[in-house]
Amino acid sequence: MPGSLRFAAAWESAECAGFARRVRELPRLPQESGLPGRIWKSKAPGWITNLGLMTNFPRLQIAREHGLDSAFAFPSYVAGDVLE
Repeated sequence: MPGSLRFAAAWESAECAGFARRVRELPRLPQESGLPGRIWKSKAPGWITNLGLMTNFPRLQIAREHGLDSAFAFPSYVAGDVLE
């Protein structure tokens, strides 16, 4: 789906094992959704120190179920463009 984001990979500790598997099973996100959308648009790394304060974090419930309180993301570049 053009203009959408799909989950590709993540590092996760043993304490939150399963988060990546659950998120991978979800449908794609619209381009402007959550932290991934912010990173895609800004083309710069970003982080959230308190997920509970986010108003645009579509996977917040899953994150909470796995004990996640914060998140970070960074864009991947190929030939100078953000990899989609």
